[in-house]
Amino acid sequence: MHRCVDGIRPYLARLTVVLVAIVATCAVHAQPLAETLPSVRIAVVGDMQRTGTIEFWRERNVDASERILAHVAAEQPAALFLLGDMVWWGSSDVEWDRFDSVMRPVSAANIPVHPILGNHEYLGDTARGMRNVRMRFPEMRHDADVHVIDSIAFVLINTNVSAMTDSADRRLRQWFAYTLRRLDADPSVLFVVVCGHHPPFTNSRITRPNKKVQDRYLWHVQHAAKTAFWFAGHAHSYERFEVDGKQYIVAGGGGAPRQNVRLAREGARFVDQYDGPARRPLHYLMLERHGRELTCTMHPLRSAVADYAPDTATVSAASRADRQSTDAIANSAASMRETIFPLLITPGSPAPGCVPAPVK
Repeated sequence: MHRCVDGIRPYLARLTVVLVAIVATCAVHAQPLAETLPSVRIAVVGDMQRTGTIEFWRERNVDASERILAHVAAEQPAALFLLGDMVWWGSSDVEWDRFDSVMRPVSAANIPVHPILGNHEYLGDTARGMRNVRMRFPEMRHDADVHVIDSIAFVLINTNVSAMTDSADRRLRQWFAYTLRRLDADPSVLFVVVCGHHPPFTNSRITRPNKKVQDRYLWHVQHAAKTAFWFAGHAHSYERFEVDGKQYIVAGGGGAPRQNVRLAREGARFVDQYDGPARRPLHYLMLERHGRELTCTMHPLRSAVADYAPDTATVSAASRADRQSTDAIANSAASMRETIFPLLITPGSPAPGCVPAPVK
């Protein structure tokens, strides 16, 4: 017996060497593959409403929403988030029938859809509009919700403040502050993404930056450790603003009539990281997590009129030291207006201790 064992030991040693070599070789070849393939992909589309019948002076992007949603469905994301203004007139059954038609490729691909409310969902008979929303999204919480996909927490809020009672508005603000701190303490969450229809920042020539959103939420977003992106619509354009590593993206290009933005040379008040023309492309966003990095890419819809460039922004997950530093800042008496707005206002613009006057 001992002779048999002694006889096979050299072979066992050689086999061990071969196995180790195979494992090492596989690891070397697998590592680059793991780094290049995204761990999770999530789509975002804003402002899909068509141009209203009475809006004869605005552009009509025929079949744009259909084309965008077809692209999204073809990419098979883990989920799709809609940034509000899904229809032009919230209480119109005809408008919602159009929405159902546009969403067919997404429904056929069994992609989960998580919407927030825009202002257009309230137009007409509000109660009927909300019924139309519930018919399509029965599990949707209208004012606030959280969806965790992979290691990314999406915090959805209703920014239609004028449609809320004072007590509902107060509860939502308290919930938001508590939720960001709870997610910061959750080790399974690497990133937090906030979705609210009204943009805190925009250089749109039609839509104003929303002061109520600024007052209620920005301080908490800036002083949370894991907040990476704020996605908004309402302004029918694409803009990207960066404040201390946090990305504020206006993604209202889902098919609605586009709005021109004021460029830097035209006196834009906020520093836009996207170097595009005044009229931006119709588009959708795709989020991709690679390890501890979260990348957002704006994919422009092809146009026969202009050749638009895509845009990309990447945020790294906060380290433990970053979180401790953030806690210290959050417990200080620092003013939001003193700490945030000087980082974002275009150099040379008036920068008082308040939000710059909206562009008219």
